[in-house]
Amino acid sequence: MVEQHGCADADVSVNYGSQMAGKRIGLIVSSASSGISGVVSDAKRLIPDGDFYSTNLWIRSAQTSNCHSLIADWLTEIGYQDVAVGDVNEDGQVDIADVTALIDSILSGATANQSVADVNGDGQVDIADVTSLIDTILSK
Repeated sequence: MVEQHGCADADVSVNYGSQMAGKRIGLIVSSASSGISGVVSDAKRLIPDGDFYSTNLWIRSAQTSNCHSLIADWLTEIGYQDVAVGDVNEDGQVDIADVTALIDSILSGATANQSVADVNGDGQVDIADVTSLIDTILSK
């Protein structure tokens, strides 16, 4: 989260900016102010390598009672899917097919969706994630 006012900017940039690199980022701002362009600019400055959705959601104070449907509509508009960590092939299941897809991705150098492929959460997609994924499947 980026706070437009206060000291959070330095904390976000130093502590989280690099961790957010390459990840899909959607901005939802609830404000009575005149817009969200400043928040969007700050977020892109603090996370220069973030993969920002092109559409952001600004919920004005008069719209808060309708915020659930606004968010649902926005998520549909940006094509968001709730994909579980480990669901590398994004078929809705975490199974042996994901292990194969993860190994193929690592060996080919292809870019897997890091938010689902970084199973152990260390910021890298590598053989350790394959081991973690197999452990996850076997522990079901």
